[in-house]
Amino acid sequence: MKNKKVINSKLRWFINILTMVVMLITIIFGSIFYLKPNLNTNSSSISGISSTLRIRETNNTNLTNTTLPSAREVLNTTKKYLQSGNSASAYDLNLSSNNLISLKSYKDRSDKEKADLIRSLVTKPYLTITDSEGRPVFYRGQFTSILTPGERKTLQDFMDGDPADFMPSLEANPASATNKQGTTGRVNLKMTKYGWDQFIRYANENVLLGIYNRIYGALAGNAYIWVNLKEFINIAQTQFPEDWEKAKRNPVNFAYIGNDANPRTEGGNTKDSKDNNSDNKNNNNNKNRKTYPPVLKTHQINAAKYLLAVANPVSLRAGTAVETTMFIPNNNKDGYTDDQLANMINYAMAPFSLEEESTHFMTTSSTATNRYLIVLAILYSLFAVFLISRFRLFGLLAAICLAFFVFVTFVIVVALEIFISVIVALTIIVALILAFMLIFNQLNIFKNELKRGSNVAKSAMRSLKSSLLGSFDSTVSLIILLIFGIFISTSYSTIAGIIIFIAIVSGFLIANVLQMLLLRNFARSESFDHSSKAVFWDINIKPNSQTKTFNSINKYKIFFILFAILVVVALVVFASLAVLGKQVTAGLNLTNELKPAYRYVLKPQTDTFWSLSEAEEIVNSLKSISGITSAEAILENQAKSSYQVIAKSQTDLTSAINNLNHQLITAGYVSTSQIIPVNLAADFGLIIGIIFGAIAVISIYMAFKYSLAAATILWVKQIIMMVGLAAFMLMTYSPISTNLIDTLLIATIFVIQDSIIHSSRVKDEFKKDLNTKNFIYDNDKINEIFKNISIEIVPNQIALLLIGLVSTPLLALLMQELSRTIVFGITFAIIILVITNLFLVTDIWRKMTMLKFKLKTKRIESNYWNTQKVEEQTFVGINDYSK
Repeated sequence: MKNKKVINSKLRWFINILTMVVMLITIIFGSIFYLKPNLNTNSSSISGISSTLRIRETNNTNLTNTTLPSAREVLNTTKKYLQSGNSASAYDLNLSSNNLISLKSYKDRSDKEKADLIRSLVTKPYLTITDSEGRPVFYRGQFTSILTPGERKTLQDFMDGDPADFMPSLEANPASATNKQGTTGRVNLKMTKYGWDQFIRYANENVLLGIYNRIYGALAGNAYIWVNLKEFINIAQTQFPEDWEKAKRNPVNFAYIGNDANPRTEGGNTKDSKDNNSDNKNNNNNKNRKTYPPVLKTHQINAAKYLLAVANPVSLRAGTAVETTMFIPNNNKDGYTDDQLANMINYAMAPFSLEEESTHFMTTSSTATNRYLIVLAILYSLFAVFLISRFRLFGLLAAICLAFFVFVTFVIVVALEIFISVIVALTIIVALILAFMLIFNQLNIFKNELKRGSNVAKSAMRSLKSSLLGSFDSTVSLIILLIFGIFISTSYSTIAGIIIFIAIVSGFLIANVLQMLLLRNFARSESFDHSSKAVFWDINIKPNSQTKTFNSINKYKIFFILFAILVVVALVVFASLAVLGKQVTAGLNLTNELKPAYRYVLKPQTDTFWSLSEAEEIVNSLKSISGITSAEAILENQAKSSYQVIAKSQTDLTSAINNLNHQLITAGYVSTSQIIPVNLAADFGLIIGIIFGAIAVISIYMAFKYSLAAATILWVKQIIMMVGLAAFMLMTYSPISTNLIDTLLIATIFVIQDSIIHSSRVKDEFKKDLNTKNFIYDNDKINEIFKNISIEIVPNQIALLLIGLVSTPLLALLMQELSRTIVFGITFAIIILVITNLFLVTDIWRKMTMLKFKLKTKRIESNYWNTQKVEEQTFVGINDYSK
């Protein structure tokens, strides 16, 4: 038996060490050979581009509705078009006024990428259907027959005209990536009645030409469906003139490898034989002959992004005979997804156009590559050192699992081709902190069980039961919050929600389940039964020995005093600044995107440019004008080192700028636009409503899973956090931007996880109450329990506070693109949460628990539970020595 135990012990050690080594090897080689080549890198000071686009009425008279939609509808349509697929995190779009859209792109950093992005927005991606010669089949919605001489337009007519005139007649928002059959690889197009009649004419004529092929020759053919055909031809003519000539100036031929759209034939003898065996030889030649279909170009130019499909028009009918719907086959893996193509077509058919006001590069003072990785590395190193120094062997195990969790999260993000922008990087950092706090809570429970006298194996089992259920509830609650977060209309909310979902699920499975199973396996090896020094430090300290050093019970007065001082000082600072500025908004440090202002863009004339010194000279001249609140030089073109100047003021100073006696300003021109925040109060009100809606659902879940007290405390902590965060930002005059939305979401995530961890801890202490309905804890026992709880939560709160204080300078210095609203807001929220936990929450728990048992006592005294079943449960509770 003894030998069997030794073998089992060695086997458990072998399995655990092997698992840890496999995780380390996977992290090392996976990072080198998979993550490093696939992570987006940036080794320059350019962090992206910023552009302002003006909303104009469309000049496309072929649309069924030419009424300009609202600015919000224009923004949503543009978002869907630009953020199709997994690129939503790379773009941030907002309304600067009722006719201006502010765009920030974090993935476009070169002159070419900037030009391509602006061109894709300003030039609509119109749909065109051509024949095999590249001639458009429709003109202003009407089918042009090839049988009528001179009716069908030529390719040159198309190039000289407007591509909007060569589209079939479609309904508004005609494209849909879904269909009744539930199939993928096709996009349905809803046509007008007139457009459907013309399409049927086209299909019927094609059938007729096919039937009478001997009379009409090879006039019958497939329909070639294009998008951005004019751009495709311009690229062919300017960048590949030789191939364009070889393709006989036919875009259909140019789209294919070899500049020929005909199938390629190899093998066999095409010459006729005149001997008696000619038929047999021809048969053999046909057998040896192989035909290969034409292949689209993808190397020099990705033709699949332009030529969408090739099909017989008769086969493009979708649905029943009464439905005016055709579909576009979309099976090219190098082209667009169904959603991308549908959003592209709907954007082209939307009754508005965008005009570029100004576009410039966003720059930072640092040129480090992937600075968020530096932040992650520093935080992880601190976590690992802390875990190993405090929990020794089990801390090492936890550190390896934490690293594996980060690696898996990155692998999933890269596999989904999600662009890691600054917000996505922040989301991953927050996920690392959440996983660390769950692991730290698990190991603290383990350590406390050891201090109470349990052996390592029993402590591991109790820790597994207690912390695992809490981690599961935390995962469920955060998923509920993410579901509500879908309704938040920020540009990256969906992608950020996907990242958090990936992180919390993988964090639960790796950083919690896997880590605890390995820990339990170590504990069951019986290697630590006689000595726990390899597991924890100061393991022999009794759990009650620290009670005299710290006790937060009855310290709620400290909290209310501190909170009252915070609110009063915040109101005084806000009122003072508002009085000095003679307006309410002067008390808020609103960023430029939230301030009503006039914006001036000073540009040089076409084919000229301003150097940095010249732009700075203009900036100094502008600052001499009274009323100019800001002026800066911005990089417009990297290759030419060309700069522009942006200035702002509270009143219209266009005439004052034009009257400046400055040669460069006189030679250039000034563009003026008025910045007016749109629906700001409604948007923030919606965000708060969404957050409170999520809290309401989560609190119902907690009330059923834990207690009504747990749900009440969640509400208390959330309200205190939001009020305290607002007070902190007013008192410190911190910058307030639209990123306050992200700050509130992240702070709410911390509140939810922290509340569930505490609720799980309290439930674990009063689990005997779950077994016997009439078991009563007296007030002295309740006080003792919550004194111990108040001591045990101190390490968690200190760790959370240190994380907030350390993260602030790291995020501010290494991730300069990140809004200061988020940086300071998250720190303030963590400070408020820690103070609330230390000085208020435990007291609320204690008093609500006392009230609960007081009400129970009254019910028992009134013989409310005087039944045989309760008596049997009481007998079981008295004799339950295992608890």
